[in-house]
Amino acid sequence: MKDNILAALESLGVTPRQTPRGLVASMRMGVMKREAVIDLDAFVETLPQGDTRTIAQNAARGILAVINEPGNSTAASMSFIDTTPSISPAAEGPGFAEGVAAAGGGAPFFQPYVGELQLAYYIDLDDGQRLLTQQQVDDWGVHPERVEKAGLSILFHRSGYERWENHLIEGVLIHRMAIGDGGDAARATLIEMFDYAKAQAGRLFALPSSGTLLFTDTTDEAALRVLKKVARGAFEKASDPLCRDIFVCREGKLVREAIAQI
Repeated sequence: MKDNILAALESLGVTPRQTPRGLVASMRMGVMKREAVIDLDAFVETLPQGDTRTIAQNAARGILAVINEPGNSTAASMSFIDTTPSISPAAEGPGFAEGVAAAGGGAPFFQPYVGELQLAYYIDLDDGQRLLTQQQVDDWGVHPERVEKAGLSILFHRSGYERWENHLIEGVLIHRMAIGDGGDAARATLIEMFDYAKAQAGRLFALPSSGTLLFTDTTDEAALRVLKKVARGAFEKASDPLCRDIFVCREGKLVREAIAQI
């Protein structure tokens, strides 16, 4: 697991250093430098069970979420109104919260998503991002749904109109979104907005990596078979693996429980 965490950090652009103090993960220099010192052996013991590569990636994302906020950032004091133009969700999996804690960050503000995934929220800064914490939302005194709606609005705005790829595979149309802005695996929240009628009829979707959303136009057996095959390949090839599950949207609503695994 330790080697997987180191590899995952490097895949995220962080070069960890082994020192007598522990594992040091840092970004930037001078007053903007943010550093986390982690006892890697103890950290590994806190991580949940599961696919080793995926848990390691999630844990590394948690560490990055903390150190990607510059040391001289004042975003912790931003009001809710200040953040609404720049807040957006990302899908995070088991191990993420443990990575945040290990790096010294506050408990994230989470909203339920699907399966074992939750939506965390990030505030874009001039340089880097701030992970929105539960404490900051509590201090705002706003209903969590207002934060959720603000993030959804920004995600929808960044998604544009039909920015997905269309692939006809074995007679089944598979749509793929991989915009690359960090929010792709959260974009299943927009399925109803993409096409109301199809969302009402039902769509299957998969989130094989943090940078990929795959979805279909139907929920029949052929669509499930092909989506499982495509999602499995995407998961195995991904440098940012996230989830092995297949999910469904019924009557315009995301069903939290997975219906299959790839």
